[in-house]
Amino acid sequence: MIRNMGIRREILILSLVSIFATGTLSALQYLNLSFEWHDAGTMIHIPGISPSVHFLPSYEHSTNFLAEHFSPVFLLLFPYFQIFPYLEAWLIMQVFVIAFGICIFYLYCNEITSDSRVSLLASLALLLNPYLIHSHLYPHFEILYVFFLPLFLLLAVRNELGLSILALIGILIVKEDGWIYSICASVILLRKVRLKTVIIYISVSLLYFLLFIKLGSALLFPVRVDSFAMRWGKSETEYLKDLLFHPILYLKLLWSGQGKYLLLSVLGIPLLAGWRSIPGWIISILWMSSISLDRAFLSFYYGLPPLLILYASVPFAFVHIKDLSERLSRLKIPNSTINMTIATALLFVSVSLCIKPGTYISRGPNIAELSQELRTYQTDKLSTLAKLHSIRKECFSSMFVSFKIAPYLFCGNEIRIPYKDWEKVRKGEFQPELVVLATEDKEPLLQGSSKKEMIGFFDSNAKYARRENGQGLAVWIKK
Repeated sequence: MIRNMGIRREILILSLVSIFATGTLSALQYLNLSFEWHDAGTMIHIPGISPSVHFLPSYEHSTNFLAEHFSPVFLLLFPYFQIFPYLEAWLIMQVFVIAFGICIFYLYCNEITSDSRVSLLASLALLLNPYLIHSHLYPHFEILYVFFLPLFLLLAVRNELGLSILALIGILIVKEDGWIYSICASVILLRKVRLKTVIIYISVSLLYFLLFIKLGSALLFPVRVDSFAMRWGKSETEYLKDLLFHPILYLKLLWSGQGKYLLLSVLGIPLLAGWRSIPGWIISILWMSSISLDRAFLSFYYGLPPLLILYASVPFAFVHIKDLSERLSRLKIPNSTINMTIATALLFVSVSLCIKPGTYISRGPNIAELSQELRTYQTDKLSTLAKLHSIRKECFSSMFVSFKIAPYLFCGNEIRIPYKDWEKVRKGEFQPELVVLATEDKEPLLQGSSKKEMIGFFDSNAKYARRENGQGLAVWIKK
């Protein structure tokens, strides 16, 4: 009874800290106009756009998003974003996904260690790990792994076969590589969960890969975007062959470059879990061997899967530490003190790396970068934000909007961004009802044209009339 009360109290603490921390960061980013089309805009665009315009579109590749990434989870998100097709809706969802995931991880950790205080510290360390915060600051649907992976682990160790398979399916439908993570998580559970059950988990994962990813997606989308070859410079088969014949080359990634920073962020604790940490290192090698620097550096959300799989082994590391300290009982150091000291150190490292990250995590948003931006915050951003809200309320059927403000204006309508569709607009192939351009000197990713040129085009176009200026915006309405 007392133990259950303690667990409930700690879950309440975790949920409040999670919501406060991630909610505050999102609010600061929002007020700072830090969200841009990649990836905040594309995330709400996929499930939020009206089916009369497109259904789950990939803006980058002008096809159905499932042909780019087979992520059926967007079918579950679709009803929510059809009702609330706004950036704020994604941010709120993400905050609660992380809060629920951290609380579930706490329960999983406590199930393994039977130590609620160590579990609390380990869960806070996961929440504040720089790679998880990095993922949160750059909205992306992979954040759903933070919920589904711990949920699967918890239900599996509690021998809830039916419910754990549902959670396993949740992992699988997030993205086409989910089957790899579900197998890795299942392997970590060996000797804690019956071998027969682990075989069932692995079999479900492999069947999903064969039936849905290899066969089903090929039938539904004959022309697919080969993301792996684009990002790794080789096919999956070529990659596995290379890994088999040159294992040392890949293993070196774990103690050089990004690998040593990932190891530092978890304080090397997964190593104390022995063989259970191997799946996490395998996933780390997979990501760090990409020819895409963002992936190889575990930037944005790319470090999230390795982190979560490594953390799945962390509770077992604390069990091993406890067993070892019992064997060394002659030192007369209480078992709980050793584990608490290590868990506290893990939390300290997470907080330290979040506040003052090294260059290894500077390729994407981080707390230090956001803090620096807020030190020079200009109040006219609030005026711009208010103006964007005012424009969004009208929700014109089609828009042409600058990269940096597009997420704030999307409302389920057809929206185009200059870097991709400026030529279509200039040639008259797309004639938006509303045009909103941020008046910075440069438009991100736009090639061959300047902001000044675009503004001149609409000013001289008889089909458009200037609506108003101010707040760093130039606005035109189609006559």
